[in-house]
Amino acid sequence: MVMHIHEYFEKLKQHLVWSKGLMVKKVLINVANIPSSNNGIIPDSSQLNPNKDPNKPDNKAQLYDKSMEEEQEKSYLVSIKRTIKMMNEKRIIHLFELHQLWLESVGDKGEKLVLDERKLESLNLSNFSFKEARLIGFGSMNLEKGNFILAWLYSSIFRNACLQGANFYKGYISYVDFTYSDLRNSIFTDCESTETIFFGSDLSDSQLNTCYFDYVDFRNSNFKNANIEDSFFFENVLVKGANFKGVLGLDNAKILSINIGTTEEPINLREDEAKRWIS
Repeated sequence: MVMHIHEYFEKLKQHLVWSKGLMVKKVLINVANIPSSNNGIIPDSSQLNPNKDPNKPDNKAQLYDKSMEEEQEKSYLVSIKRTIKMMNEKRIIHLFELHQLWLESVGDKGEKLVLDERKLESLNLSNFSFKEARLIGFGSMNLEKGNFILAWLYSSIFRNACLQGANFYKGYISYVDFTYSDLRNSIFTDCESTETIFFGSDLSDSQLNTCYFDYVDFRNSNFKNANIEDSFFFENVLVKGANFKGVLGLDNAKILSINIGTTEEPINLREDEAKRWIS
């Protein structure tokens, strides 16, 4: 069970006792005024540090040597940051558990996961499903064979992530950054993709059929044996340095425009000319 924020800080204040007979250092935190954050996750520790003038005497506690005060304050803040990180991680895992229950009960129990702008690299999420979740986060993670079906992933970052065999079927992946990620054997069937970044990613043997690519960055990516059948390549799809060896479904793909140059110096090819370049 996740401890309530107010309850935690009350316990923390009661147990901050310094060694060698030092008195309890009383750091007053107005927990009631902590700004709320999404899903009850504790805000950054900088919001918890009172703007106290170090030169102003404290009438409620014995004054110590200034250097001792500074060391105690640093140690206290380190403890706060470490504990906040631990509590946030537990809270996030709890939200994923509620999402699993929501999926298994077809919405009768638990709660659909909605989590914005959170770094998740330190968490082991390999046993969880991301199906139908709304997420902005991630990082360099191992989510091999992850289930992202119908997931809302706008603006998420998966740089250098292991996503081999992941399923993004009908997912919302616009503005997602997959730079240098391992996407071998992944499924992107029926995804809409605007300004998604696949720079340097490995898409070999992946399913990219029936997708809609607009202003997508595929530079230096590997499409070996990938299936792009019935997909649409709209405006300014960057493909410089990409490997299309053995790509499947090219004849049935709709290639309106690709850019084999750069954003600064574009070299745009259209339709049949674009297909010839890819093949």
